[in-house]
Amino acid sequence: MYAPEVTYKYQVAGVQYQNNVYSFPTGRTSSFDAVNNQLAAYPKGSNEKVFYSPSNPQISCLVTGYSPGLTLFFLPFGIALSAFSIWCIVAASKR
Repeated sequence: MYAPEVTYKYQVAGVQYQNNVYSFPTGRTSSFDAVNNQLAAYPKGSNEKVFYSPSNPQISCLVTGYSPGLTLFFLPFGIALSAFSIWCIVAASKR
């Protein structure tokens, strides 16, 4: 598995912070090319928006929100749970 490796500095209320978290969740992928594409959006030395926790600014990342990899991870469990639920309803209605 591959994950983007970044280091960035940011300032909150006059305090300087440094972190290396690309995204929540981690943004791991099995594709090296996908990681390179993600990193291409953040050229070295560029100024980027950093998302941080207002109550604890040390917690930060560059990307938040939807993760296709996480969706693909949980999709089979959702399908299996739905199929089991339908089976339970059908079995209960036959009694």
